[in-house]
Amino acid sequence: MKNKLTVILPLKERPEFTTTWLENNYNENYEYIIADGSYSDKNKEIFLNFKKKNIKYIRFKPDINYSDYYKKMYECSLLLKTDYVIQSDNDDYLNYQGISKIINTLIKKNRNVGSGYISHIIKNKNLLRHINFTNDIDYYVKNPKEKIFENFFNNYTPLFYSVCSSKIFNKIYYNIVKSDVHFLSNFEYLFSLLAIKYGDITKVNTNHYIRLINTQDSSNLDYKKNKIIKKDYEIDFLKIKKNLFTNKVNYPKDFINQISTKTFNRGDNSKKKTYLFNFITLFLKKIFHPYLKINTLRSYLYFYSKLL
Repeated sequence: MKNKLTVILPLKERPEFTTTWLENNYNENYEYIIADGSYSDKNKEIFLNFKKKNIKYIRFKPDINYSDYYKKMYECSLLLKTDYVIQSDNDDYLNYQGISKIINTLIKKNRNVGSGYISHIIKNKNLLRHINFTNDIDYYVKNPKEKIFENFFNNYTPLFYSVCSSKIFNKIYYNIVKSDVHFLSNFEYLFSLLAIKYGDITKVNTNHYIRLINTQDSSNLDYKKNKIIKKDYEIDFLKIKKNLFTNKVNYPKDFINQISTKTFNRGDNSKKKTYLFNFITLFLKKIFHPYLKINTLRSYLYFYSKLL
C-alpha cells in the first residue's frame, strides 16, 4: 500500500493533540500533508523537530473563518501525488489496516469513494474505549442518486472521513470553495452530498477511522431563537441547492425543508424519553467494550467490524 495514500491533517492550534496524533498515527508507508492554519507557532515547532521525507508541512495564513479552511484544503488537494486521500482531525486515530482494505476494494471495484465503519471512542488517560459505530452507508450504495438526494436527511451518514480518489477529493473541495457555506454542519452535509454527486461509492465491512467523542458541540446553539443566525443558515441552504442541482428537473421539491428541519432540530433534547433511551444505550455499550491501548484497539475494531 506504499505511496497509494496521502493523509491530510488540517491544524488550528491544539498542539498537544498534534503531538499525540503523530505518536499514534505516523507511518512511513504513507504520505502526509500538514495544513497548519494556526495563529501561534506551536504546531510549526513540532514539525521542525519531526522532519520526515513523507511529511509536507505547509504554514497557511490563520483560519479566521471557514472560507480560509476550505481554500486551505483545496490547495492541499492540488498537491496530491497519490491515488487516494483521507482527511483526519488531530484528536482522532487512523486504522490503516481498514484503510488498506478500502483502497484494495476501490481498486477491485473501480470505485472512487469508500467508507467502512467509524468508531466513536472515549479516552481515560492513555486508554481508549469503543462506544459505537456510525451507521453504515448502505442507503448510498443501494439507491440511485436521485432517490438519495430526495431522502438524504432521513438517511444521513457522513462521508467526511471516507477514503477518496485524489481526483474526486479535489473536485469536492473545488465546489465547496465555490459554494462558500458559512456553517460547519452545512459544510459536512455538502461534502457528503458532493461525494454522492460526483463519486461512485462503495461500502467495506471494516473500521478505518476512530473518532474521539467531542463533549462540547457548538452546533447545539439554539438557532431558532437567533433570527440572524437562522437567516445565514438559509442562505447556506440556497448555496448548497445551487451547487448540487443545475436545473429544476433533478431538484427534490422538499430539499430545502429537509435540510432546514435537520439543521434547526440539532441538539434538541426536549424529548426526555429519547434522551433517556440514548443514555441507557450509551451506558450499556460502555459496559461491553474494554479500555485498550491504541494499537490493540485498532486490531479489536478491525475484527469486530467484520461481524457487523
